Formats: sequence, C-alpha cells, structure tokens
Amino acid sequence: MQLMRRAALNGVELDSLDDRILIQGIDEAAGRDQVTAVPLGGAPGSRMTGKHRDWLDVTVRFTINEKSYSPGSRDEVMDTVKAWAEEGGVLTVNYKTGKQLRVICFQQPAAGDLATRREYSIVFRAYGVPYWEDATSTSLTMNQDDEGAGTLTLGGSAASVADVTVVNKSGGALQNVTVSVNETEMSFTGLNLANNGSLVVDHAEAGGILYLRAMIGNDSVLGKRSGRDELILKPGNNTIAYEASGDVIVTVSAKGRYS
Repeated sequence: MQLMRRAALNGVELDSLDDRILIQGIDEAAGRDQVTAVPLGGAPGSRMTGKHRDWLDVTVRFTINEKSYSPGSRDEVMDTVKAWAEEGGVLTVNYKTGKQLRVICFQQPAAGDLATRREYSIVFRAYGVPYWEDATSTSLTMNQDDEGAGTLTLGGSAASVADVTVVNKSGGALQNVTVSVNETEMSFTGLNLANNGSLVVDHAEAGGILYLRAMIGNDSVLGKRSGRDELILKPGNNTIAYEASGDVIVTVSAKGRYS
C-alpha cells in the first residue's frame, strides 16, 4: 500500500517489510538544545556564552492491520519491524526530499496486548549529527596555486563542518598547508606529502558519532595539525582560503544542516 507518510532506514521502507504495516504518523521533536549564559554585571540581562544541541528525536507511529484474533501473526510482524529498527542508520522520510538523519534506535515499540489493535511507536534519536542534513555534499574546488580563495554557498539553517582534500601539485614533497573557512582555520606542518599525493580531512562514523580524521593514505596526520578542531560553515556564503608551501588543488565540501 502506498502511504502518504513513508520512513526508510538505509533505503529500506518500513511499510515495504509487510503489507500489514500502516504508518500512522512521523513526529519530529524539537532538538534538545542547551544555552549557557552569564549575567551582565550589575545591569539587567545576560550574555549568551554558548549553545549546544544534544540530540534530536523522531518518532515513527504505525499499526499492524491484522485480525484481532491473530495475535501470533501480529507478533511475527512486530519482530520484523524490530529487526528493521534495531541497528538504526540513515533515516529518510518521503516529505524531506534529499535530506537524511543519522540515528540509533532509542526505543523499540512496546508490543502490549497483541490480541488488541493499537498504535505502536519507534523512537529514533540522532546523537552524532542532531540535525537533518543534505544527503549529498556541496563542494568548491579552487584553482591550482600555493594560495587562493573562493566562496562556497551552503544550504540549510544550521552550522555545518567541512571536509577538505588537498592534492599536492608542487612537483616535490609538500610540507605545510593551511585552510580556513570563515573565522576557523586548520594548519598542518611537516607533512612530507608526496607529489600528486592527497591530504584528506574528513569525518568517519563510529556508533552513530562522526569524528574528525586527517589522513595521508592510511596514515593519520592529526598529530601534525594545529588550529581549530573543525572548520565551520554557516548557511549561505562562506569564505574559503588556503596557503601552502607549494602548488596544491584544494577542495572543500560540506552538507547543509537543518535545525
């Protein structure tokens, strides 16, 4: 049955598992945000010192269209649903075209009395990236040189983080490179990056959490990094710049995030 609301994990639609599954609703909670502030001395009011989002929940509600006197059949469908939800992954919904959410299964549905028709709920929670984000990246590749600048226009309504690729075109070993995005800057020294070799700064996923990597081939060079832990982009136009100890080709990419 083609439903108005559809939810998929890793490309597999919930209602495709069994034609008795009927999605009743997809409820998006407000993100769990924390704001820190300090008083303005003796004056009224406070000054915000930080803002942090902890998580974002999405609840998928469904029913099982099975006869009330067949609790065993309903239990079989429930097991199939729980297996689908258990590992979490990339959640997509049909009304958010081109967007995704990396989630864990925070709460499996409670079966209750399987001899009674009722509504069930699965709670998915996004911890590592608690925002819907574009499924594909927006990229900017700047001209080959030992320095350069450009503008990357990013969609969304929340800040995001950059991935960077630096390809050495100097003809010899490249030692130093600095890349900046708006007010954030990241530098590498003593790289000894071979000609035509690549420095890749990106994010890997472990347990639903994205963590920063800086790699030359299979070797980490995070120990040769200084500056900010992340290069931060905002929705709209972002100023990108680089400097290196020889000619390089620099590509910066990011996914728009939606608060």
